[in-house]
Amino acid sequence: MKIVNRTRYRTDHLRAFALRVAQTELDSTVGFTMEVTYNRGGTRHTGTSGWAPYHGRKIRVMVPSGAVDRIDLAHTIAHEMAHTRGVRHAAMRGAPRYRRVGTWRACYAWAEALPLDPTPAAPRLSPEARRAEKLATARTRLTAWEAQARHAERFRKKWARAVRRLEVAAAKAALGPAK
Repeated sequence: MKIVNRTRYRTDHLRAFALRVAQTELDSTVGFTMEVTYNRGGTRHTGTSGWAPYHGRKIRVMVPSGAVDRIDLAHTIAHEMAHTRGVRHAAMRGAPRYRRVGTWRACYAWAEALPLDPTPAAPRLSPEARRAEKLATARTRLTAWEAQARHAERFRKKWARAVRRLEVAAAKAALGPAK
C-alpha cells in the first residue's frame, strides 16, 4: 500500500491506520494508494472527510489542520475503502461501520491506541554547518559539470572529424573522377 502524505503526521502512523482498516475492508492492498491531505477551511473544520471512486484503487482522506480524532480517521478510511469495493451510500445507510450513526465510535475504538504523531522537525543547522553543506553541494555539482564538459568536448572532436572527412569527400566528388 502506498501512502502519499501531505500532512505533518508521520507516514508510518498513517499507514498503520490504513493497514488495520484494510484487514476488514480490502481483499488486497497491492496497488492501493491512500493520499492524506488537509481539508479546506483551516481550523473551521474539525472532522475528517474523504473521497474515493467506486471500484477504484485510490482514496483521499482529508484531516483537519488541528487535532485529529483517531476514531473519526479510522471510520473515514473504512468508509472510503468500502467505496473502492463498489459499496454505495445507499447500501451504507444506517450502518455504524460506514456512517456516523449509533455505535460507530465503538466499531473503531481500537484506533485510540494507535499513535498519530507529527513528523519530528529537522534539526536546525548552524550557519557554519549550512555553509559547509552548500560548499559540499557546489563542489559535487562542479565535478558533475566538469565531467559533462569533458564528455561534450570528446563528442565535439568526434563530430568535427566527421565533418572534415565528409567535406574532403564532397570536394573530391566535385572535382570529378580521377584520370
